[in-house]
Amino acid sequence: FPELSAGTIGNYRKKWKLQIYAGTMGEKGFDNNIAMHVKRSAPSSPLLLWTVDGWDAELYYQDGKTFTNRLTMVVVLDPSIKYPIGYAIGYVESADLIKQAVRNAILHTEELFGAKHKVLQLQSDNYAKKKMMPFYEVMSDKFTPAKVGNAKSKVIEPWFKYFNKKYCQLSANWSGYGVKSKTQPNVEFLNKMRHSVPDEQGVRFQLERMIEMERESLREQFL
Repeated sequence: FPELSAGTIGNYRKKWKLQIYAGTMGEKGFDNNIAMHVKRSAPSSPLLLWTVDGWDAELYYQDGKTFTNRLTMVVVLDPSIKYPIGYAIGYVESADLIKQAVRNAILHTEELFGAKHKVLQLQSDNYAKKKMMPFYEVMSDKFTPAKVGNAKSKVIEPWFKYFNKKYCQLSANWSGYGVKSKTQPNVEFLNKMRHSVPDEQGVRFQLERMIEMERESLREQFL
């Protein structure tokens, strides 16, 4: 048989990509780069779907020893218009912090609509799944955990990036886009102003204020 050229092999790799990608790049690679390219539409109304996740807030606070401490914020997002319906702030993501965030969401529905409402479907990752399952099932009609290793299945992941860019980046104590990101604040500037970095309560106030600003901008449309 005639020898195949590299170009021909490349053409067949493109032609059969759907069949061979999982074998070459693994199941997670297939889910993240091939399977999730089917775009989904947002829920047509509020309270049809909530998605829950935790995020290490990109704002530094000082505790008297260091000025590079960060808090964790768990957010409950209604993807219909990406409205932050609930949230809770703590030191690390935990089952209790997630429960606080979902309870905050239920209480906020009472502030908006005059009575407490549950959501039809609740989505979260698999953090403390066994412990959280009874709680999730009480707070919603249907609980749908995201597939392990597939962050794209949760709409809340890109929302954190949006929230970080729109609100946190404007603060003097902004810490960047994560440790591995090339887009980081000026280290020399951070070092010079380290004594003016707010304390823990100051950062809690910052985050609460940012959430309320986002809610306020979407409240009328959400209602």
